[in-house]
Amino acid sequence: MRGLIPRVSQLLLLFVAHMRIALCIGFGQELESRSMADDEKTPWLKFMTSFKDYLTGGNPNDPNYDALQIATTPTEVSWGDPVHGDWYLRTMANPIPSWGASYTTSDREFDLGFYNFLSNCAPPDGDPAAEDQAADALEVVSKTQRRINKARLEAEDDWETYDTNQRANKPAAQWITQQAFLDKFGYTDQLSNLKTLYDGQETRFIKYANLAGGGWPILGLASTAWGNESYQKEVISPTNTKSTVRTYDLSADFRAWLADASAGMATTLKLGLDHTTSTDVRSSFSSGGYAGLSVGFFGVYASGKYERSTINTSSTEFKLGVEAKAFSAFTIIPGPWYTGTVVSLFKNGPFVPTGPFGGPTGKSPFGKDGIFNLRAKVVYVAYQPTISASFTQKDYELVREGWKAGGGIMIGPFALGGQAGGQNDKEFHDDTNRSITIVSSSPRPLVLAVNDLVLPS
Repeated sequence: MRGLIPRVSQLLLLFVAHMRIALCIGFGQELESRSMADDEKTPWLKFMTSFKDYLTGGNPNDPNYDALQIATTPTEVSWGDPVHGDWYLRTMANPIPSWGASYTTSDREFDLGFYNFLSNCAPPDGDPAAEDQAADALEVVSKTQRRINKARLEAEDDWETYDTNQRANKPAAQWITQQAFLDKFGYTDQLSNLKTLYDGQETRFIKYANLAGGGWPILGLASTAWGNESYQKEVISPTNTKSTVRTYDLSADFRAWLADASAGMATTLKLGLDHTTSTDVRSSFSSGGYAGLSVGFFGVYASGKYERSTINTSSTEFKLGVEAKAFSAFTIIPGPWYTGTVVSLFKNGPFVPTGPFGGPTGKSPFGKDGIFNLRAKVVYVAYQPTISASFTQKDYELVREGWKAGGGIMIGPFALGGQAGGQNDKEFHDDTNRSITIVSSSPRPLVLAVNDLVLPS
């Protein structure tokens, strides 16, 4: 009997092994989906590869697109709005993007970041006495500008609160304008006094910068351009708050493009990705682990945000096709207030020793941890996309249930249905093949990606 025990054990092991093989044959697809499940970054990296491949004609590792950031939250483009369009453009052009492969914005502003850089440059080889005067004046100008920015923001915030209250609690005949509010509560005088101080010190700075020689004159010219009111314009926010801001322009007429897009006369877009699409894509942000891409590729819109999930793009069942009625790239151009030559000339300093970039504790303004490191340069937008996809059974059910909820869904950078995209978007599905097609009818284009300028380039 003792001799039979090993034999029985061997037979049991063989039986278990055969059962495992049978299970794999019977449920192979489900096991494959589980074993090959994506992490959250995988779908985004595949989309980035496919999009870069389209942009470059087959070379997704073209270094000109190393700083491409994918819009991981659907972002509408309203630059064509006849009243608020300039405000919307500035909200994309002026915030410094966060460092990472996902397009998100930091709380830093590019125009103020440039002025901070400008006011911390310390050119060598000038007349010492004139240099001291120029440096002193520039310090006062810089501090005064910060006070002006703070006062403007406080005035705008206080006006929005006041206006909301007056509209809720007073008859329309008693409402006052924003300018009347600024006059009444002293903001007009405060800003006027600060502007007088700024102008006087700027004149002094320019005078001594020219006397100092060396690299000081170019700083004087750049400072003059930055403060030039003819390079600023009034914009109106969606809450009807007026602000005077530095200008940005686009490389092409957005309204004309949108008219062509709606008429079917613009360049179209066609992308495709599946389980074979590579995730090995060149990026300036790869060393940081493609920061920002660890978010679900699919989302359901509810309570003002997307509840996200990761879908399996490594399964052989997955396919995603994107076609857009129109597609374009818009280059954002800072107005003449920006002097890029200064950034190139002083990229290695020297800087004011007591400032954020100088002295033994100074940090570089550039790179991953810099405070003046990126600028949104080219924005890629798509109009009325059609999304066709097939999924694993689990993901298909997830997408179908999300659509039926009615609030709208997101697949990659695309918002579809409900409040997220268009109320009249159309959906078609095939339960047998686990496929779904959604046709967008939204009048507002979506941002697909942004290609940044990495400073000090």
